[in-house]
Amino acid sequence: MHQVPTPRGGGIGMVAALVLILGLSVPGMLLPATLTSVLAALMTFLATVGFWDDRRGLPVLPRLAAHLGCSMVMAGALFVWVPGVPLWSLAVVPILFAASINLANFLDGLNGILSIQFTFVMLALVLLLPAQSSLLPIALAAGIAVLVFLPFNFPVARCFMGDAASGTLGFFLAVVLVLAVLRGDLSVPAAIMLPSALLLDTTLTLLSRIVRGKKFWRAHREHLYQWWARSGRSVWFVNGAFLCWNVFSAVLAWWFIDHELQLARQWLVMAVFLLIGSLLWWNIRHWILRQLRERPY
Repeated sequence: MHQVPTPRGGGIGMVAALVLILGLSVPGMLLPATLTSVLAALMTFLATVGFWDDRRGLPVLPRLAAHLGCSMVMAGALFVWVPGVPLWSLAVVPILFAASINLANFLDGLNGILSIQFTFVMLALVLLLPAQSSLLPIALAAGIAVLVFLPFNFPVARCFMGDAASGTLGFFLAVVLVLAVLRGDLSVPAAIMLPSALLLDTTLTLLSRIVRGKKFWRAHREHLYQWWARSGRSVWFVNGAFLCWNVFSAVLAWWFIDHELQLARQWLVMAVFLLIGSLLWWNIRHWILRQLRERPY
């Protein structure tokens, strides 16, 4: 995706900032101190695994084992230190966390795209969470921490965040959204809507590769945002298109909250919204591939 070799691993500074944010939140008791310590330790471990993968390369199985192990520990910590967490969440939440780690890794393939997506979701949470929510200052600080990295990666990449940061950001994002749901600050449909641009492109691309018999765990360049960039669209255009979808999703999430929409109706609206997004994804991808096939060489 680039003309010249570009160093990766620059996102390690963001991880350090996020861990520092968690450390600074302990005296104010924004979250239980033990839960915060577990989250910070797991993020540090994930960043270390990702940094090793950036520098030396790791086989798929050890990498996935580390992701799933951290996800299971975090789910257990939520069950112990967050009141009212149902027992069945121990089976579901680890899968969500591990999936978010890998989906964020998949999205880190174009200048600025993961930084912008993460920052948007964090700052949207600042507007959508209740004013008394203890997650609000954490979301604000996290959004700013990642926004600071953006000039180094967009529009011209001087460095990439690498797996050291991308997977850790995905993990942190999932934990914050799950915490918001468990504490009653956000409904499940609203929490799904906010990162839906990330979810749609990565999930549909993965399913497409599985259906076509591709080795879906291998690195590739088949995401919609990558096809768009390879067709000649600028990083401004591609990021702008994804950002437009983010705005629509955030407006709908706000509408859920402002109108106190019944949960069943929220699920229905979310399903229709994701269906429309899936159809858009398929049609835009099909159109780009057709244009590339017809392009004279």
